[in-house]
Amino acid sequence: MVLKINITVLTTTYNRADFLQKLYDSLGNQTDQDFQWLIIDDGSTDNTFEVIEKFLTKQNDFRINYFKKVNGGKHTALNYAHKYITGDVIAIVDSDDILVPEAVSTIRQYWDSVYENEKYATVVFEQINQSGVKLGQFPDKIFSGSDLDYRIKKSIVGDFAETIRASIFKSFPFPIYKNKEKFFPEGWLWTHVALQYNTLNISQTIVVGGYQEDGLTKRGRLMRLQSPVGLMKYYRLLENVRVLSFSAKIKNALAFNVYKLSNQKAIHTLTSDEINIEFGNDTLTEKILKLPAIIIYYYWKKR
Repeated sequence: MVLKINITVLTTTYNRADFLQKLYDSLGNQTDQDFQWLIIDDGSTDNTFEVIEKFLTKQNDFRINYFKKVNGGKHTALNYAHKYITGDVIAIVDSDDILVPEAVSTIRQYWDSVYENEKYATVVFEQINQSGVKLGQFPDKIFSGSDLDYRIKKSIVGDFAETIRASIFKSFPFPIYKNKEKFFPEGWLWTHVALQYNTLNISQTIVVGGYQEDGLTKRGRLMRLQSPVGLMKYYRLLENVRVLSFSAKIKNALAFNVYKLSNQKAIHTLTSDEINIEFGNDTLTEKILKLPAIIIYYYWKKR
């Protein structure tokens, strides 16, 4: 008996009404229409609801579920999605992305081959930009094993299209801090998962990614400086990843210091006592790198 994998395409959105139609059309063009499209609206103030409402009134072969919450950042929207996910597997697809017509069937094909093996948490594919250029590339057609080891040994960088087992996704909720930071790196999730589980990496494109001028990718450093605690959490995690090179650990310790300084300069942030409770004492490497971190912080602020 072949196990039937249920798939959820999870989209978090904030003021992206103008882009949702293209994503919706790409979902309607899927060769496999048996999936849930779960949309979490992170407090949009544009006409997102009206756009989604039109989708809901149409005759769709796939299921659409829409929920709206108070604005808090993508990581809070991903947490909010937990109780509404019906799939066994989740494909996180941004509101300005589109899926190639075979995306869902491809996700199902590869997950069917590993789903019964609980060592596998992710199946990861490639994505391209709107000009057809790959945003990240795997050197092998198929890789099975430790994602961290593979990416480090093969020097793989870039953006990929991650799909994840729903139960594991739900077991790693993003931390939420009282200072209500609106950015928390998704890399924190993927690193935790990669440290404990295996992946199947496939050199096949399923997503055409779109990066908007006011999106997370473009806002980059400014949003990160305004969300220092989440970045401290992420870089402290990376500092302790055994397989990373010494130079990478230096870079991560330096970044930790920069965001710790940003936390001290921020208006709505955690106190020194709260930081000490959360992170404990600075590591020796962090202590050594305090001065260069100060220089980098003020350079970033100036720019």
